[in-house]
Amino acid sequence: MIELVGDSVDGLALAAVLKDGVVWDLRAADPAAPLVEGAVHWCRVTRSDPRGGGWGKIGEVPVRLAGDEPATQPILVQVTAQARTTKLAEATTDIALPGRCLVHRPFGSGLRGAKRLPGFRAGDWAARLPDGGGWIVRRRAAQATPDAVGRDAQHLAELGRGLAAARPFDGSDPVLPGPDPLRRLILDAEDPAAVRLPSPDAARALAHWCRTWAPDLTERIAVAPADLSEPFVAAQSSEVALASGGRLVIEPTAALVAVDVDLGSAASERTANLEACRVLARQIRLRNLAGPIVVDLIGSAKPEAETKVLLAAVADGFADDPATVQVVGIDRLGLLRLARQRRGAALADVLAGRR
Repeated sequence: MIELVGDSVDGLALAAVLKDGVVWDLRAADPAAPLVEGAVHWCRVTRSDPRGGGWGKIGEVPVRLAGDEPATQPILVQVTAQARTTKLAEATTDIALPGRCLVHRPFGSGLRGAKRLPGFRAGDWAARLPDGGGWIVRRRAAQATPDAVGRDAQHLAELGRGLAAARPFDGSDPVLPGPDPLRRLILDAEDPAAVRLPSPDAARALAHWCRTWAPDLTERIAVAPADLSEPFVAAQSSEVALASGGRLVIEPTAALVAVDVDLGSAASERTANLEACRVLARQIRLRNLAGPIVVDLIGSAKPEAETKVLLAAVADGFADDPATVQVVGIDRLGLLRLARQRRGAALADVLAGRR
């Protein structure tokens, strides 16, 4: 059974996906942060980059800009990444508004399907969507009712028209706030059997939001506190003990995420490597890590049969990840290489923004 739960720990808003009671995915956000991912702001461009994009300021917060830079000032941008230890916050002019079935790009164009949407044909969808802007059809749309898709399209188109009519102002207040972690999970995750919240006020606020974006969930919202402090603390640790006696050491760097598999007291290299590949996906999701990920498996070159078993375990672990994951393979040095799409702030980035 899949459940979504919301909680607050040390002033951070937390949300988690529980599968049969086990925390499978964890998201965090700091409500007091100056910029929240997904929020749309007015931005002043301070310097252009000949290669594209440039630099600007949202209020007094410096940001790195991606996308095409319009001639007019200021410009509307959407925050795509919070500031990290050595990097500026990031924003883009290619604004994308997510719904459960669709994503609307109010200043874009074209119609396309999500990467893992089976049998997508643009002609089948064009007549079902409003004119203007660009649209991405999400995987959920394939099983959704026409009413659900139409409702998503209507609300997203209204948001897009509101942004197009927005008048510039100077300051850091968002023109359109970004979704908090629980609402983002509702938009992205599988349909849950229940949504649990710690207080009646939080439940009422979510029910009001769900009446617009997820009316089928309004009856599944319950006031039932779920303590996420333990998985939140565990996800901050770089070490993960394996049942076999081995361990994972997870170290995000500026360039990539490095993961080391340590034999410890495991019975064999093969046992430790296989267990590491099976638990890797959950640990990456709990920390919401993204970008290049390199796993240093025990030993170097592996027999072809063993390599296939390890890669199958990795693929199975990431099979239901809402983010796109590319598994490159295992090279002659025993390095497993993969890449995961960025979706929201990594836990380490949220914590770094508070320091």
